[in-house]
Formats: sequence, structure tokens, C-alpha cells
Amino acid sequence: FAAANNISIVLKFNREAPDPEKPEEIIRDLNKPVLYYAKYLDITPHIVKQLREKMPAPTADQRGGPVQFPRR
Repeated sequence: FAAANNISIVLKFNREAPDPEKPEEIIRDLNKPVLYYAKYLDITPHIVKQLREKMPAPTADQRGGPVQFPRR
């Protein structure tokens, strides 16, 4: 339905608005599951490419650290 009607993203929806005084409700509202998205909108490959271009090559003592981007 979404693709046939040019809808780019579908989120799980709850008509009840979160209470702005309750942080756990705000967090729950922000973490709604994505039910559908148009794949062409995924910017992840572009972000990873830019990060790889801007990051210096790791030195021998930095290899194996917590942040590594797999090469494709």
C-alpha cells in the first residue's frame, strides 16, 4: 500500500500523545518501530563512505579497537 501510494515511511502509531513531563514516554514515542520505508531513502551507505574518507587509517596499536567500519 505504501509503495503504491508513494508513502516513504510508515511508523507504528499511537494516538495517545506522550506526557512531556515523563521522559520514559518521550523515549517510547521516539523509538517507534519503522514498519516500512522506501529503500532509496536509506542514507547509511553515504554516511559510512564519508566517515571512511574523513577518518585517518588506523595505526598498528589502534587496530582491533571498538569502532571499525567493514570494507565493502
